[in-house]
Amino acid sequence: MEAKLYKLSSGFAKHNNLLIYFVAVPLLETQKAVYLYGHGTTETTKMGVCCNCGRTLTHPVSVELGIGPECGQHFHDWDRIGDYTKENIERLKGAMVNIVFDHWVPKSQIEETFPTEEIVTVPEDHPILKRSQKEITMGNKPLKYCEVIEGSQSYALQVIKISFPFNFDDLDRVKTLLERRFIPDGKYWTCKNDLGNAEKLKSWGFTLSKSLEDMLRTRDTMYGGENIISAETVKTIEVPGLRHELFPFQKIGVSFIEEKNGRA
Repeated sequence: MEAKLYKLSSGFAKHNNLLIYFVAVPLLETQKAVYLYGHGTTETTKMGVCCNCGRTLTHPVSVELGIGPECGQHFHDWDRIGDYTKENIERLKGAMVNIVFDHWVPKSQIEETFPTEEIVTVPEDHPILKRSQKEITMGNKPLKYCEVIEGSQSYALQVIKISFPFNFDDLDRVKTLLERRFIPDGKYWTCKNDLGNAEKLKSWGFTLSKSLEDMLRTRDTMYGGENIISAETVKTIEVPGLRHELFPFQKIGVSFIEEKNGRA
């Protein structure tokens, strides 16, 4: 994996207490985010900016170290940080490089990337590497799995339990489901147990339990799969004997109820 020098937006970095500039490699990527592993850098000495906050450096102490007086706590005084010697400068720069960067980052918050000759060594037992390399299973169940469970009496008798490894793409999709809720104790989501939610989950690559698959299969058997009755598919009918003609939406409503044999 090729390392790059990354620059984050200042607001995102400050809010999450992260370096603005760092060297990293991507371990896992989704449509909207990337997991980066790396370390701090002294390459900002060549750019004349602070690696921590991104501000322009002007004082010789700050320029030498690549970090500003407040971020580096040197306040332009070498005596505060161990004197101006070659050994001490190397020690301070080494401490900056040893800062580990190990985070998910939204792609929208990456302002720029630059080539670098620095090397990033990723631990072989890093959890993200294990997730991306191993088969996507957990016990006998796929990681992206949905099943019907008992709900709370105050909420619903039965709900769909949704389990998946955290990523922004699936999270954004799950948040669109009807009556979705996050269950912090179990670290999973639930949603209303209905056909619409089950269809969406299946289309997003989730594996459905047998009961959910049976529910979809029964629906397809009853309505022929391609010929599901809906307001969009019914043909409008005329209703004779009325004093005034029905509006188009009223005609569709009557046609829908007729097709459903009075069960709307």
